[in-house]
Amino acid sequence: DGFKQLSDADIDALCDTVKDDFAALLKHHVNAMRTGEKLKSTEESNGKFCMDEDGEMEYGQLAEFFKGLDGHIGLPHPRVLEVMEDEHKSRADSKLEFTTKNYGGTVTFP
Repeated sequence: DGFKQLSDADIDALCDTVKDDFAALLKHHVNAMRTGEKLKSTEESNGKFCMDEDGEMEYGQLAEFFKGLDGHIGLPHPRVLEVMEDEHKSRADSKLEFTTKNYGGTVTFP
């Protein structure tokens, strides 16, 4: 239900927020195709999802499924973009450098 509350302006703002990162990712992949650079395989990329050797994943009991995300982590704040920006830019740990596991970059955000 949280996404249903987003206005068109909220969606535009969210898209504006991620467009540069998305463009950089797309450029990286297109350049890799042009140069023949080997990107991670599906198996390597999906390692973070804890698949077994047959590609099967375990999600829990059926009752857990029917709880949905709301039942596990709650509903998003009504002003999701404002809170997301606060969490990523203003919290004490937002200035700490970290190395991503999925694409190996060391980053921090101002």
